[in-house]
Amino acid sequence: MADVTHSQSSYQSISWYAHREAEEIDDVSVLPLLQEFIMTRNSKEETRLRDSAYFILGKVLRNIMVDEYCNYFIRRLTDEEDKYLLMNMLDRIADLNISEDADISPIIMCSKNDKWQIRHSGIRALQASSTKKSRNALLFWVNQDDEKKFQYEITYANSALNRIGMIEDIPFIEKHAYSKKRDVRESAILAIESIKSRKP
Repeated sequence: MADVTHSQSSYQSISWYAHREAEEIDDVSVLPLLQEFIMTRNSKEETRLRDSAYFILGKVLRNIMVDEYCNYFIRRLTDEEDKYLLMNMLDRIADLNISEDADISPIIMCSKNDKWQIRHSGIRALQASSTKKSRNALLFWVNQDDEKKFQYEITYANSALNRIGMIEDIPFIEKHAYSKKRDVRESAILAIESIKSRKP
């Protein structure tokens, strides 16, 4: 039993260090290699391999943005089906700064997905795009009347607008500043404060 525990601990340590190393990569030459790796491993059995490749891809793009590969990363959202894989991809995309001319429709589709894991990560990922299209997709959730049913969606949308919201979005967010639900209320207040601090 001790050997199994030690083995698991060693694996976790190696995995942790591998992830930390991946976070430091800023060499664009790995991008076409990652793309080829992903494209040649399309089976369901290779989902974990693609997940690891997407993780590295997201970290490299966070360190040094290359629009071509960022657009490829976003397009791949339409090719994957595993909800946990999509969730992880969207979480990586949320850390990026996507160019204004990028097609974010795959992210928007995910933000309205029936599966909450994908939907919630999709909403958070919209913060990576400072465009009217992205903000409108977030306001779709902010404007939901059933706060009890959509409290998480509203909270995540407020948090995303904290990063990319504009002064004209405040009237839509303000109603949630008086919510009885703490997360909804606090995310709205913080979003409003952040937007006002960015006002020219």
